[in-house]
Amino acid sequence: MEKWPSNPLHVIADHIRQNKELIQSIADLGCGDGALDALVAPIKVHSFDLVAAKPHIVACDIAHVPLESSAVSAAVFCLSLMGTNAVDYVLEARRILEPNGLLFVAEVRSRLESPKQFKRALRFNGFTFLEEISSNNVFIVWKLKKNEEIKPSRTALPLTPCLYKKR
Repeated sequence: MEKWPSNPLHVIADHIRQNKELIQSIADLGCGDGALDALVAPIKVHSFDLVAAKPHIVACDIAHVPLESSAVSAAVFCLSLMGTNAVDYVLEARRILEPNGLLFVAEVRSRLESPKQFKRALRFNGFTFLEEISSNNVFIVWKLKKNEEIKPSRTALPLTPCLYKKR
């Protein structure tokens, strides 16, 4: 991480803090060590990951989180669209977001076959692209909005598999 040009979670947290009047609660989907919670306090963060690395994290499949529909004003995928069922993660984010709720997506640039096609797939799954918050040679960070007028189509996300280099 020390070689990254920027930490995409910090980019998202900075944006959230600058727009905190729009965001009362967040679902951090695939939260890892759950760092977003401390970065945006006092905003309420619901942290979910396959493994609960800390007490405030709920262990679950992020395709099925234990939140009511329309429960949060923002959802975050920070380097967490790793599963083969990533479209299910996106549709779950849509379910738990309130109308016009915000979705933040940070992805490794090398996994995006085409950023344009990826944004299009998100649109077909019920989101409207708002802005590119950050972009560098490693990551792209986007902000989108839940669009109630679009019926989700379960369009697959065009992502290449995650490849890990032996160190």
